[in-house]
Amino acid sequence: MSAVVYAELFGGFGSRVFADNDDSSLFIWWIAHTADVVGGWLGRPTFDSSLLYTTAMNAPDGVNGAWNTSLVGIGLPLVPITWAFGPIVSYNLAIVCAPVVSALAAALLCRRFTAHLPAFFAGALYGFSTYTIAQSSGHLNLASAAFPPLVVLLMLLIARDRRWTVPFGIVLGWQFYISTELLAGTFLAVLVFAASASMSAWSHVRASAPAVLRRGAIAAVIGLVIAAPLLFTMWFRPNAPREAIRPHGVWNTDVLDAVTPGHYTRIGGGAKLPRIEPIDPSELGGYLSALWLVLCLIAVIVLWKRSPAARTAALTGAGVWVLSLGSPVLLGGEQVLPLGPFRLVELTPVLGNILPMRLMIHVVLACSVLSALLMERARALPVRALTGAGLAGVLVLTTAAPVPARDLHIPAFYTQSIHDTIPAGSLVKTLPRPRAWAYPRADEAMVWQAVSGMHYREAGGYFIGGRDDAPVTYAAPADSLDILLEEKRGGPVPSAAELQDGVRELCGGGVDYILIADDGFYLPQSAPDIAQAVGEAAGVTPQHTGGVWMIKLNKEQGC
Repeated sequence: MSAVVYAELFGGFGSRVFADNDDSSLFIWWIAHTADVVGGWLGRPTFDSSLLYTTAMNAPDGVNGAWNTSLVGIGLPLVPITWAFGPIVSYNLAIVCAPVVSALAAALLCRRFTAHLPAFFAGALYGFSTYTIAQSSGHLNLASAAFPPLVVLLMLLIARDRRWTVPFGIVLGWQFYISTELLAGTFLAVLVFAASASMSAWSHVRASAPAVLRRGAIAAVIGLVIAAPLLFTMWFRPNAPREAIRPHGVWNTDVLDAVTPGHYTRIGGGAKLPRIEPIDPSELGGYLSALWLVLCLIAVIVLWKRSPAARTAALTGAGVWVLSLGSPVLLGGEQVLPLGPFRLVELTPVLGNILPMRLMIHVVLACSVLSALLMERARALPVRALTGAGLAGVLVLTTAAPVPARDLHIPAFYTQSIHDTIPAGSLVKTLPRPRAWAYPRADEAMVWQAVSGMHYREAGGYFIGGRDDAPVTYAAPADSLDILLEEKRGGPVPSAAELQDGVRELCGGGVDYILIADDGFYLPQSAPDIAQAVGEAAGVTPQHTGGVWMIKLNKEQGC
């Protein structure tokens, strides 16, 4: 299934991405950074030694990777692939594998209650859901959704066997290095799950709760020990955000999202609901389909009295769905309630950074479990065939058609010439600079640095951080050169005299080279014109090679 969904990627596995925004550039960068740091540990030349705090971006100040999607938990296993084939191949391999691994995790959970075939259907519904495929168009950390079913499975296992305590702790700890937001969201879902299980299956909970609490606490301690480097970096290293990362009340699941096809679904894709603010398609994963909702309702009616698992799944799914609506609650884009239960979460430190839309993965898991239980209950062949046909229909409705892939624009300079032209570790100012925009190619300069083998440090960057004059930042601040060029966007390039102070500011800040890509997207003026004016301001002649204009700042002459 994954090969079908991502078929277009295979035509250029090292030069294409499936990405509606440009967060893919960010993940490719972090995968390359992880491989570079590990190479340094093994004696390869590098200027960065920490997986979680880097000065390779936003240099010289650096970036706190613990507050960013540094993706160490995925980047580390991919290090050999990154060394051999490059970070784009590693990224695409992770994207293609993410729904498969997520599906297997959900299938393993359902095998605790059902035979192989129902578990297979449930795994496919979960791993290839609208949510996971949509998130894979920009958020590898969230598309890698094996964690929620694994947590439930391990809770069930430690209830009976203490030998699963250590593996549970390892899974908890490792998740810190994949997505702390999915970890926090799963924590909320587990609270809802525990309340639901207590209401619907008290006799089972009463018997197993002491063991689960005791062994779960031990697993949590193990997880925190594994996560200690990340937590230390998060709280004690600089450049952390000072308040909630995203504004509240925007990324809320609309009540009608459940029956509104997603951007990439096979049938009805592209349907849109009004939003408080424009939201890129990677976040629109709340589609379940009317058919799936009907099948889940049938499962609840048929299994309510005889299946504690069905009751717990139904109550958990409903409870988390209410939280995913956020605050305020929206229906068709219109506010129907000024406050929702999620408001309590928004007021909680750390948890307030969860985007309610992203809780839908737990609703999808609950629906997948209900589907498996319904199919398991259908003993008679005609009923089982009808149930299977219904679930196959859900899979057709909710999973994606072959998704579009776009080619990356990578000047040949970064793969062929840079090692012979720029000394390793040089500080570079790139134009176009990375932007915190939810548009394709807005941060492609980060891919250029990644495919160079992290050969240089970049003055710009796209990241989450904070500083005294801005509690939350999403990119390196614009320097004087950026501001001057932007003021004349679409018009003539500022004169060399106008640009001179901006160039001196960069030189005084330690920048060694200014690189301007010929066909860089979002350049305010043409690359040759910018290069000529900046070169004149710097007192040097720009060099052109491999689709890039290079200007070396002359520090020997005092900038």
